[in-house]
Amino acid sequence: MKLIRNPRFTSLLKCVSQLSLETLSKPPISETGFLLCCTQNPRSLATQRTAAGDEVSSEKSSVKKTRNGTRITPRFRKLAEEAMLNYFYSTRGLQYMIAESMSKNSPIFIDNLLKKVSCVAASDINQCITRYLRFHPVNEFEPFLESSGLKPMEYTLLVPSDKIFLNEDAFLLENHHVLCYCGVDPKKIGKIFKEAREVFGYETGVLASKIKGYEDLGFSRLFLSKLIVSSPSILIGNTNLEMAKFLNRLKSVGFDFDWVMENLSEEAPCDWISVNRVLSLLKEICFDEDELCGLIRKCPRLVFENSGKWTLILAGFETKLGSSRSELCSLFQKFPQIQVEKCVLNLRHCFLFLKEIEILRNRILITKKSKK
Repeated sequence: MKLIRNPRFTSLLKCVSQLSLETLSKPPISETGFLLCCTQNPRSLATQRTAAGDEVSSEKSSVKKTRNGTRITPRFRKLAEEAMLNYFYSTRGLQYMIAESMSKNSPIFIDNLLKKVSCVAASDINQCITRYLRFHPVNEFEPFLESSGLKPMEYTLLVPSDKIFLNEDAFLLENHHVLCYCGVDPKKIGKIFKEAREVFGYETGVLASKIKGYEDLGFSRLFLSKLIVSSPSILIGNTNLEMAKFLNRLKSVGFDFDWVMENLSEEAPCDWISVNRVLSLLKEICFDEDELCGLIRKCPRLVFENSGKWTLILAGFETKLGSSRSELCSLFQKFPQIQVEKCVLNLRHCFLFLKEIEILRNRILITKKSKK
């Protein structure tokens, strides 16, 4: 605690916390002023040739072929897609939009299928695939999930063990259609299936009513579609009041849904309780709504990066170092163009380093006293 109260230590920590990691990782510069990494290696040309040769051999070994050794060309794959479209739509009776998406947006599935058929010429591909599927029906969940944006390693555990046809899942396609009608990109529906699978088990009308509930809050379909992809969990249970509260609070200080949509990540789900907490924190340290609005607009990552959790950690750490409300506000106003997480990690490393120095200093003093 003595170290934390030291003003010089606190000042140094705050300075280091704002250093970008990129600054620390710049390549060294030689005395001539040129980057050392740019000096020419006399063996570089030979190395490049070797690398090029390895690349060519790698490409040759990765060439895909049918069962009887015929190379799978782009034309082969295109004809295979047409054959699968005909199979899914005409033979299996799937909706045309779904059949088309499954045939065009599942290249891994198509390649694996072509490896199993014996085909000599491109003109035979349709007949070969039709003949193969007559005796070897495929698991339709695989191309369905791949065309929905998932990779094989992601959907392997999601494929039902007791079903192979999509029509066997009573409400799957119905809820898929509702999401598409809402404006969700079919290629992103896989994320919803992965994170909120129960959504696809809703009975008729349930999912539509949940979406209607959010539309009644004033959300446009475009905004709602991105919101659903970002946080599929909002479709589970009752209307997410924490989310509605957060969006209304932002709206009250001048942020529309379009701005939120630009800054909301579709990759990671949003923790609405956490973003509400960080919004309350920023509102507390800012002197008025104009300052709060300016701060969030200047640095939206304070709110949206990892749902604001790193911002809460940073504020807590700075508070323990003795920072006042105005100092916290100043820190956030001058926040560097780096991730909040990096800033916190820099601060932590600096703290631990200086703590080690203090421990070493105390040991030296104790040793000196014992010798007297």
